[in-house]
Amino acid sequence: MAVLCFIFVLLVNTDMTNDGRIDNNLKIDTEDLAKSLDFIRSLSSAAAINSLAICCKIMDLEKQS
Repeated sequence: MAVLCFIFVLLVNTDMTNDGRIDNNLKIDTEDLAKSLDFIRSLSSAAAINSLAICCKIMDLEKQS
């Protein structure tokens, strides 16, 4: 079972977040989120994932500034 704890929606490239504040090419693709969930579901029952962090590069760059 996968539990999604937090998504900062402004950093995910969707029609709803296409407001021009952040370039869409810098946002996380929804396909990336789907692939990560597919990966988690593909693991055997003996495998466990404590957390899976998917970070947006633009936010990481701002933290370094």
